[in-house]
Amino acid sequence: MANGLVEACSAFGTNFYRKGGKLHWCGVNLEDLARRYGTPLYAYASDEVRRRIKVLKNAFGAIPRFHLMYAVKANNNVEILKLIASEGVRFDCANLNEAALAMKVGAPYMLSGIFYTREELEAALRLKATVNLDDPAAWDLVKELLSEGAPRPKRLFIRLNPGWGRGAFSLILGGEGSKFGMKPDDARIVAREIGDMGIEFGVHAMVGSGIFDPSHFIRLASFLLDFALDVGAVAIDFGGGFGVPYKPDETELDVRAIGDGIASLPNIEKVEVYAEPGRYLLASAGVLLCKICSIKRTDPPIVGLDGGMNVLMRPALYKAYHEIVNVTRPMSDLIPTTIVGRICESTDEFGRDRPFPSASEAGDVVAILHAGAYGYVMSSNYNSTAKPAEVLIEEGSVRLIRPREEPMRDIVKSSP
Repeated sequence: MANGLVEACSAFGTNFYRKGGKLHWCGVNLEDLARRYGTPLYAYASDEVRRRIKVLKNAFGAIPRFHLMYAVKANNNVEILKLIASEGVRFDCANLNEAALAMKVGAPYMLSGIFYTREELEAALRLKATVNLDDPAAWDLVKELLSEGAPRPKRLFIRLNPGWGRGAFSLILGGEGSKFGMKPDDARIVAREIGDMGIEFGVHAMVGSGIFDPSHFIRLASFLLDFALDVGAVAIDFGGGFGVPYKPDETELDVRAIGDGIASLPNIEKVEVYAEPGRYLLASAGVLLCKICSIKRTDPPIVGLDGGMNVLMRPALYKAYHEIVNVTRPMSDLIPTTIVGRICESTDEFGRDRPFPSASEAGDVVAILHAGAYGYVMSSNYNSTAKPAEVLIEEGSVRLIRPREEPMRDIVKSSP
């Protein structure tokens, strides 16, 4: 089973192997890394980020005028953003703070927020940002600002809710009750008014997360294309939501099938096409390293790590699965084990009944895999804990890209 685990991780393209009994990743001994920088620790691999970008560019290469955007919300470390921007990828930003990060690294971006305030839209127009309008009220604010002399945008996007959607963890991004996007009938009115003002525009929708079915994305792109041609849009953006295999028995999404399917749509050459992955580019490019504090020898045993839901929220938030590996010891003589953090919450669990070495001891280093997306960005200071450090592995060398917080300095603020 130990070899199976490592082989499964390698199949994900994450370059894990054992050497001298210790788990290595991308040429680096993970135990040494944890000892050097302390735990909890996020580690990212630049080669894996570049590889995932290349996979998508190749998969969508047959689509005329295709552009890749990265969803900054997945991982906003500036050094990661610089890396992604250097590959010619544009950015999808959820708010003006993320837009500021895009500008910092020199990447073109789209502002794709929801429930905008007047102040946000005023600033966005002043910055000449491409704004994705999530509801008719946002367009009403833009019209009001333009009438007051705000700079005229070169391009806008309209976010649609096509009336259907699907996703992992029972989280649906489209359809009845979704907070994202506007109904097609409302979008047609907005499109007509934008067109009457001589402003070019695109149409956007993202109606799924963690999807492994290529037909989902082809269907969405087809819907957007038909809508775009009907209302005179110059671009379509079918969002992200590309499934990532977190579990060893899951297989990679066939992104080539998505690209070929969209490329074969009649009239696809008449519009620019955008996709905006986040998790797909970063999940497998990151691991979270923690240390075992102690083990309660119950049935099953409970392994307590020095990182918890304050460091990686996904398992507690929606029971997301992450593979958990003992770095220090071979994954052999495995027994069902509950693995938890130190936060004072009953939901602070990484997994139950996980196969874990019976010989595990306090002080062992543990790796939580596929933690490069929605990890640090969702971390918190809950229980007055400090946020972890982040490092970047580049061609076998390691550098610190965000220092660890110091609790007494960064959390406990003195009164003036």
